[in-house]
Amino acid sequence: TEVTSPPGPACPVVIECTGHAAAGLEATSPGGLLGLLGTPPDGEALPAAAVHRAGVTVAGMHELANHDAARYQDTFTTVLEWVTLAVTGRQARSWCRRVPGEDAPGLYARLQGPDRPPEPILILDWSTP
Repeated sequence: TEVTSPPGPACPVVIECTGHAAAGLEATSPGGLLGLLGTPPDGEALPAAAVHRAGVTVAGMHELANHDAARYQDTFTTVLEWVTLAVTGRQARSWCRRVPGEDAPGLYARLQGPDRPPEPILILDWSTP
């Protein structure tokens, strides 16, 4: 799969959720933090020289390792508050896709292929049967 940079300026904090670490690095501004939440394929490597020159901190976040429930909830709430304040109604329609929770396995499979959803925010919704 070809990895392309996300549109727009680089960000000081990037949490890469798809497993494409190189795309996450490209999206991270110099001196920023790249959190790898998505699991990259075995053998994928970030270029150490690029990480070093950009002064980027890379943190493995597999299953939010070593985060207790209260800290996880606080982080989730902080991110959700930012999205709520920063994303306008029009943006929300193009940035967010709500997916029924029972469709999660199929959605995760699509994240790795060419048929991945274009929206950067995917919401798994178990609120409706």
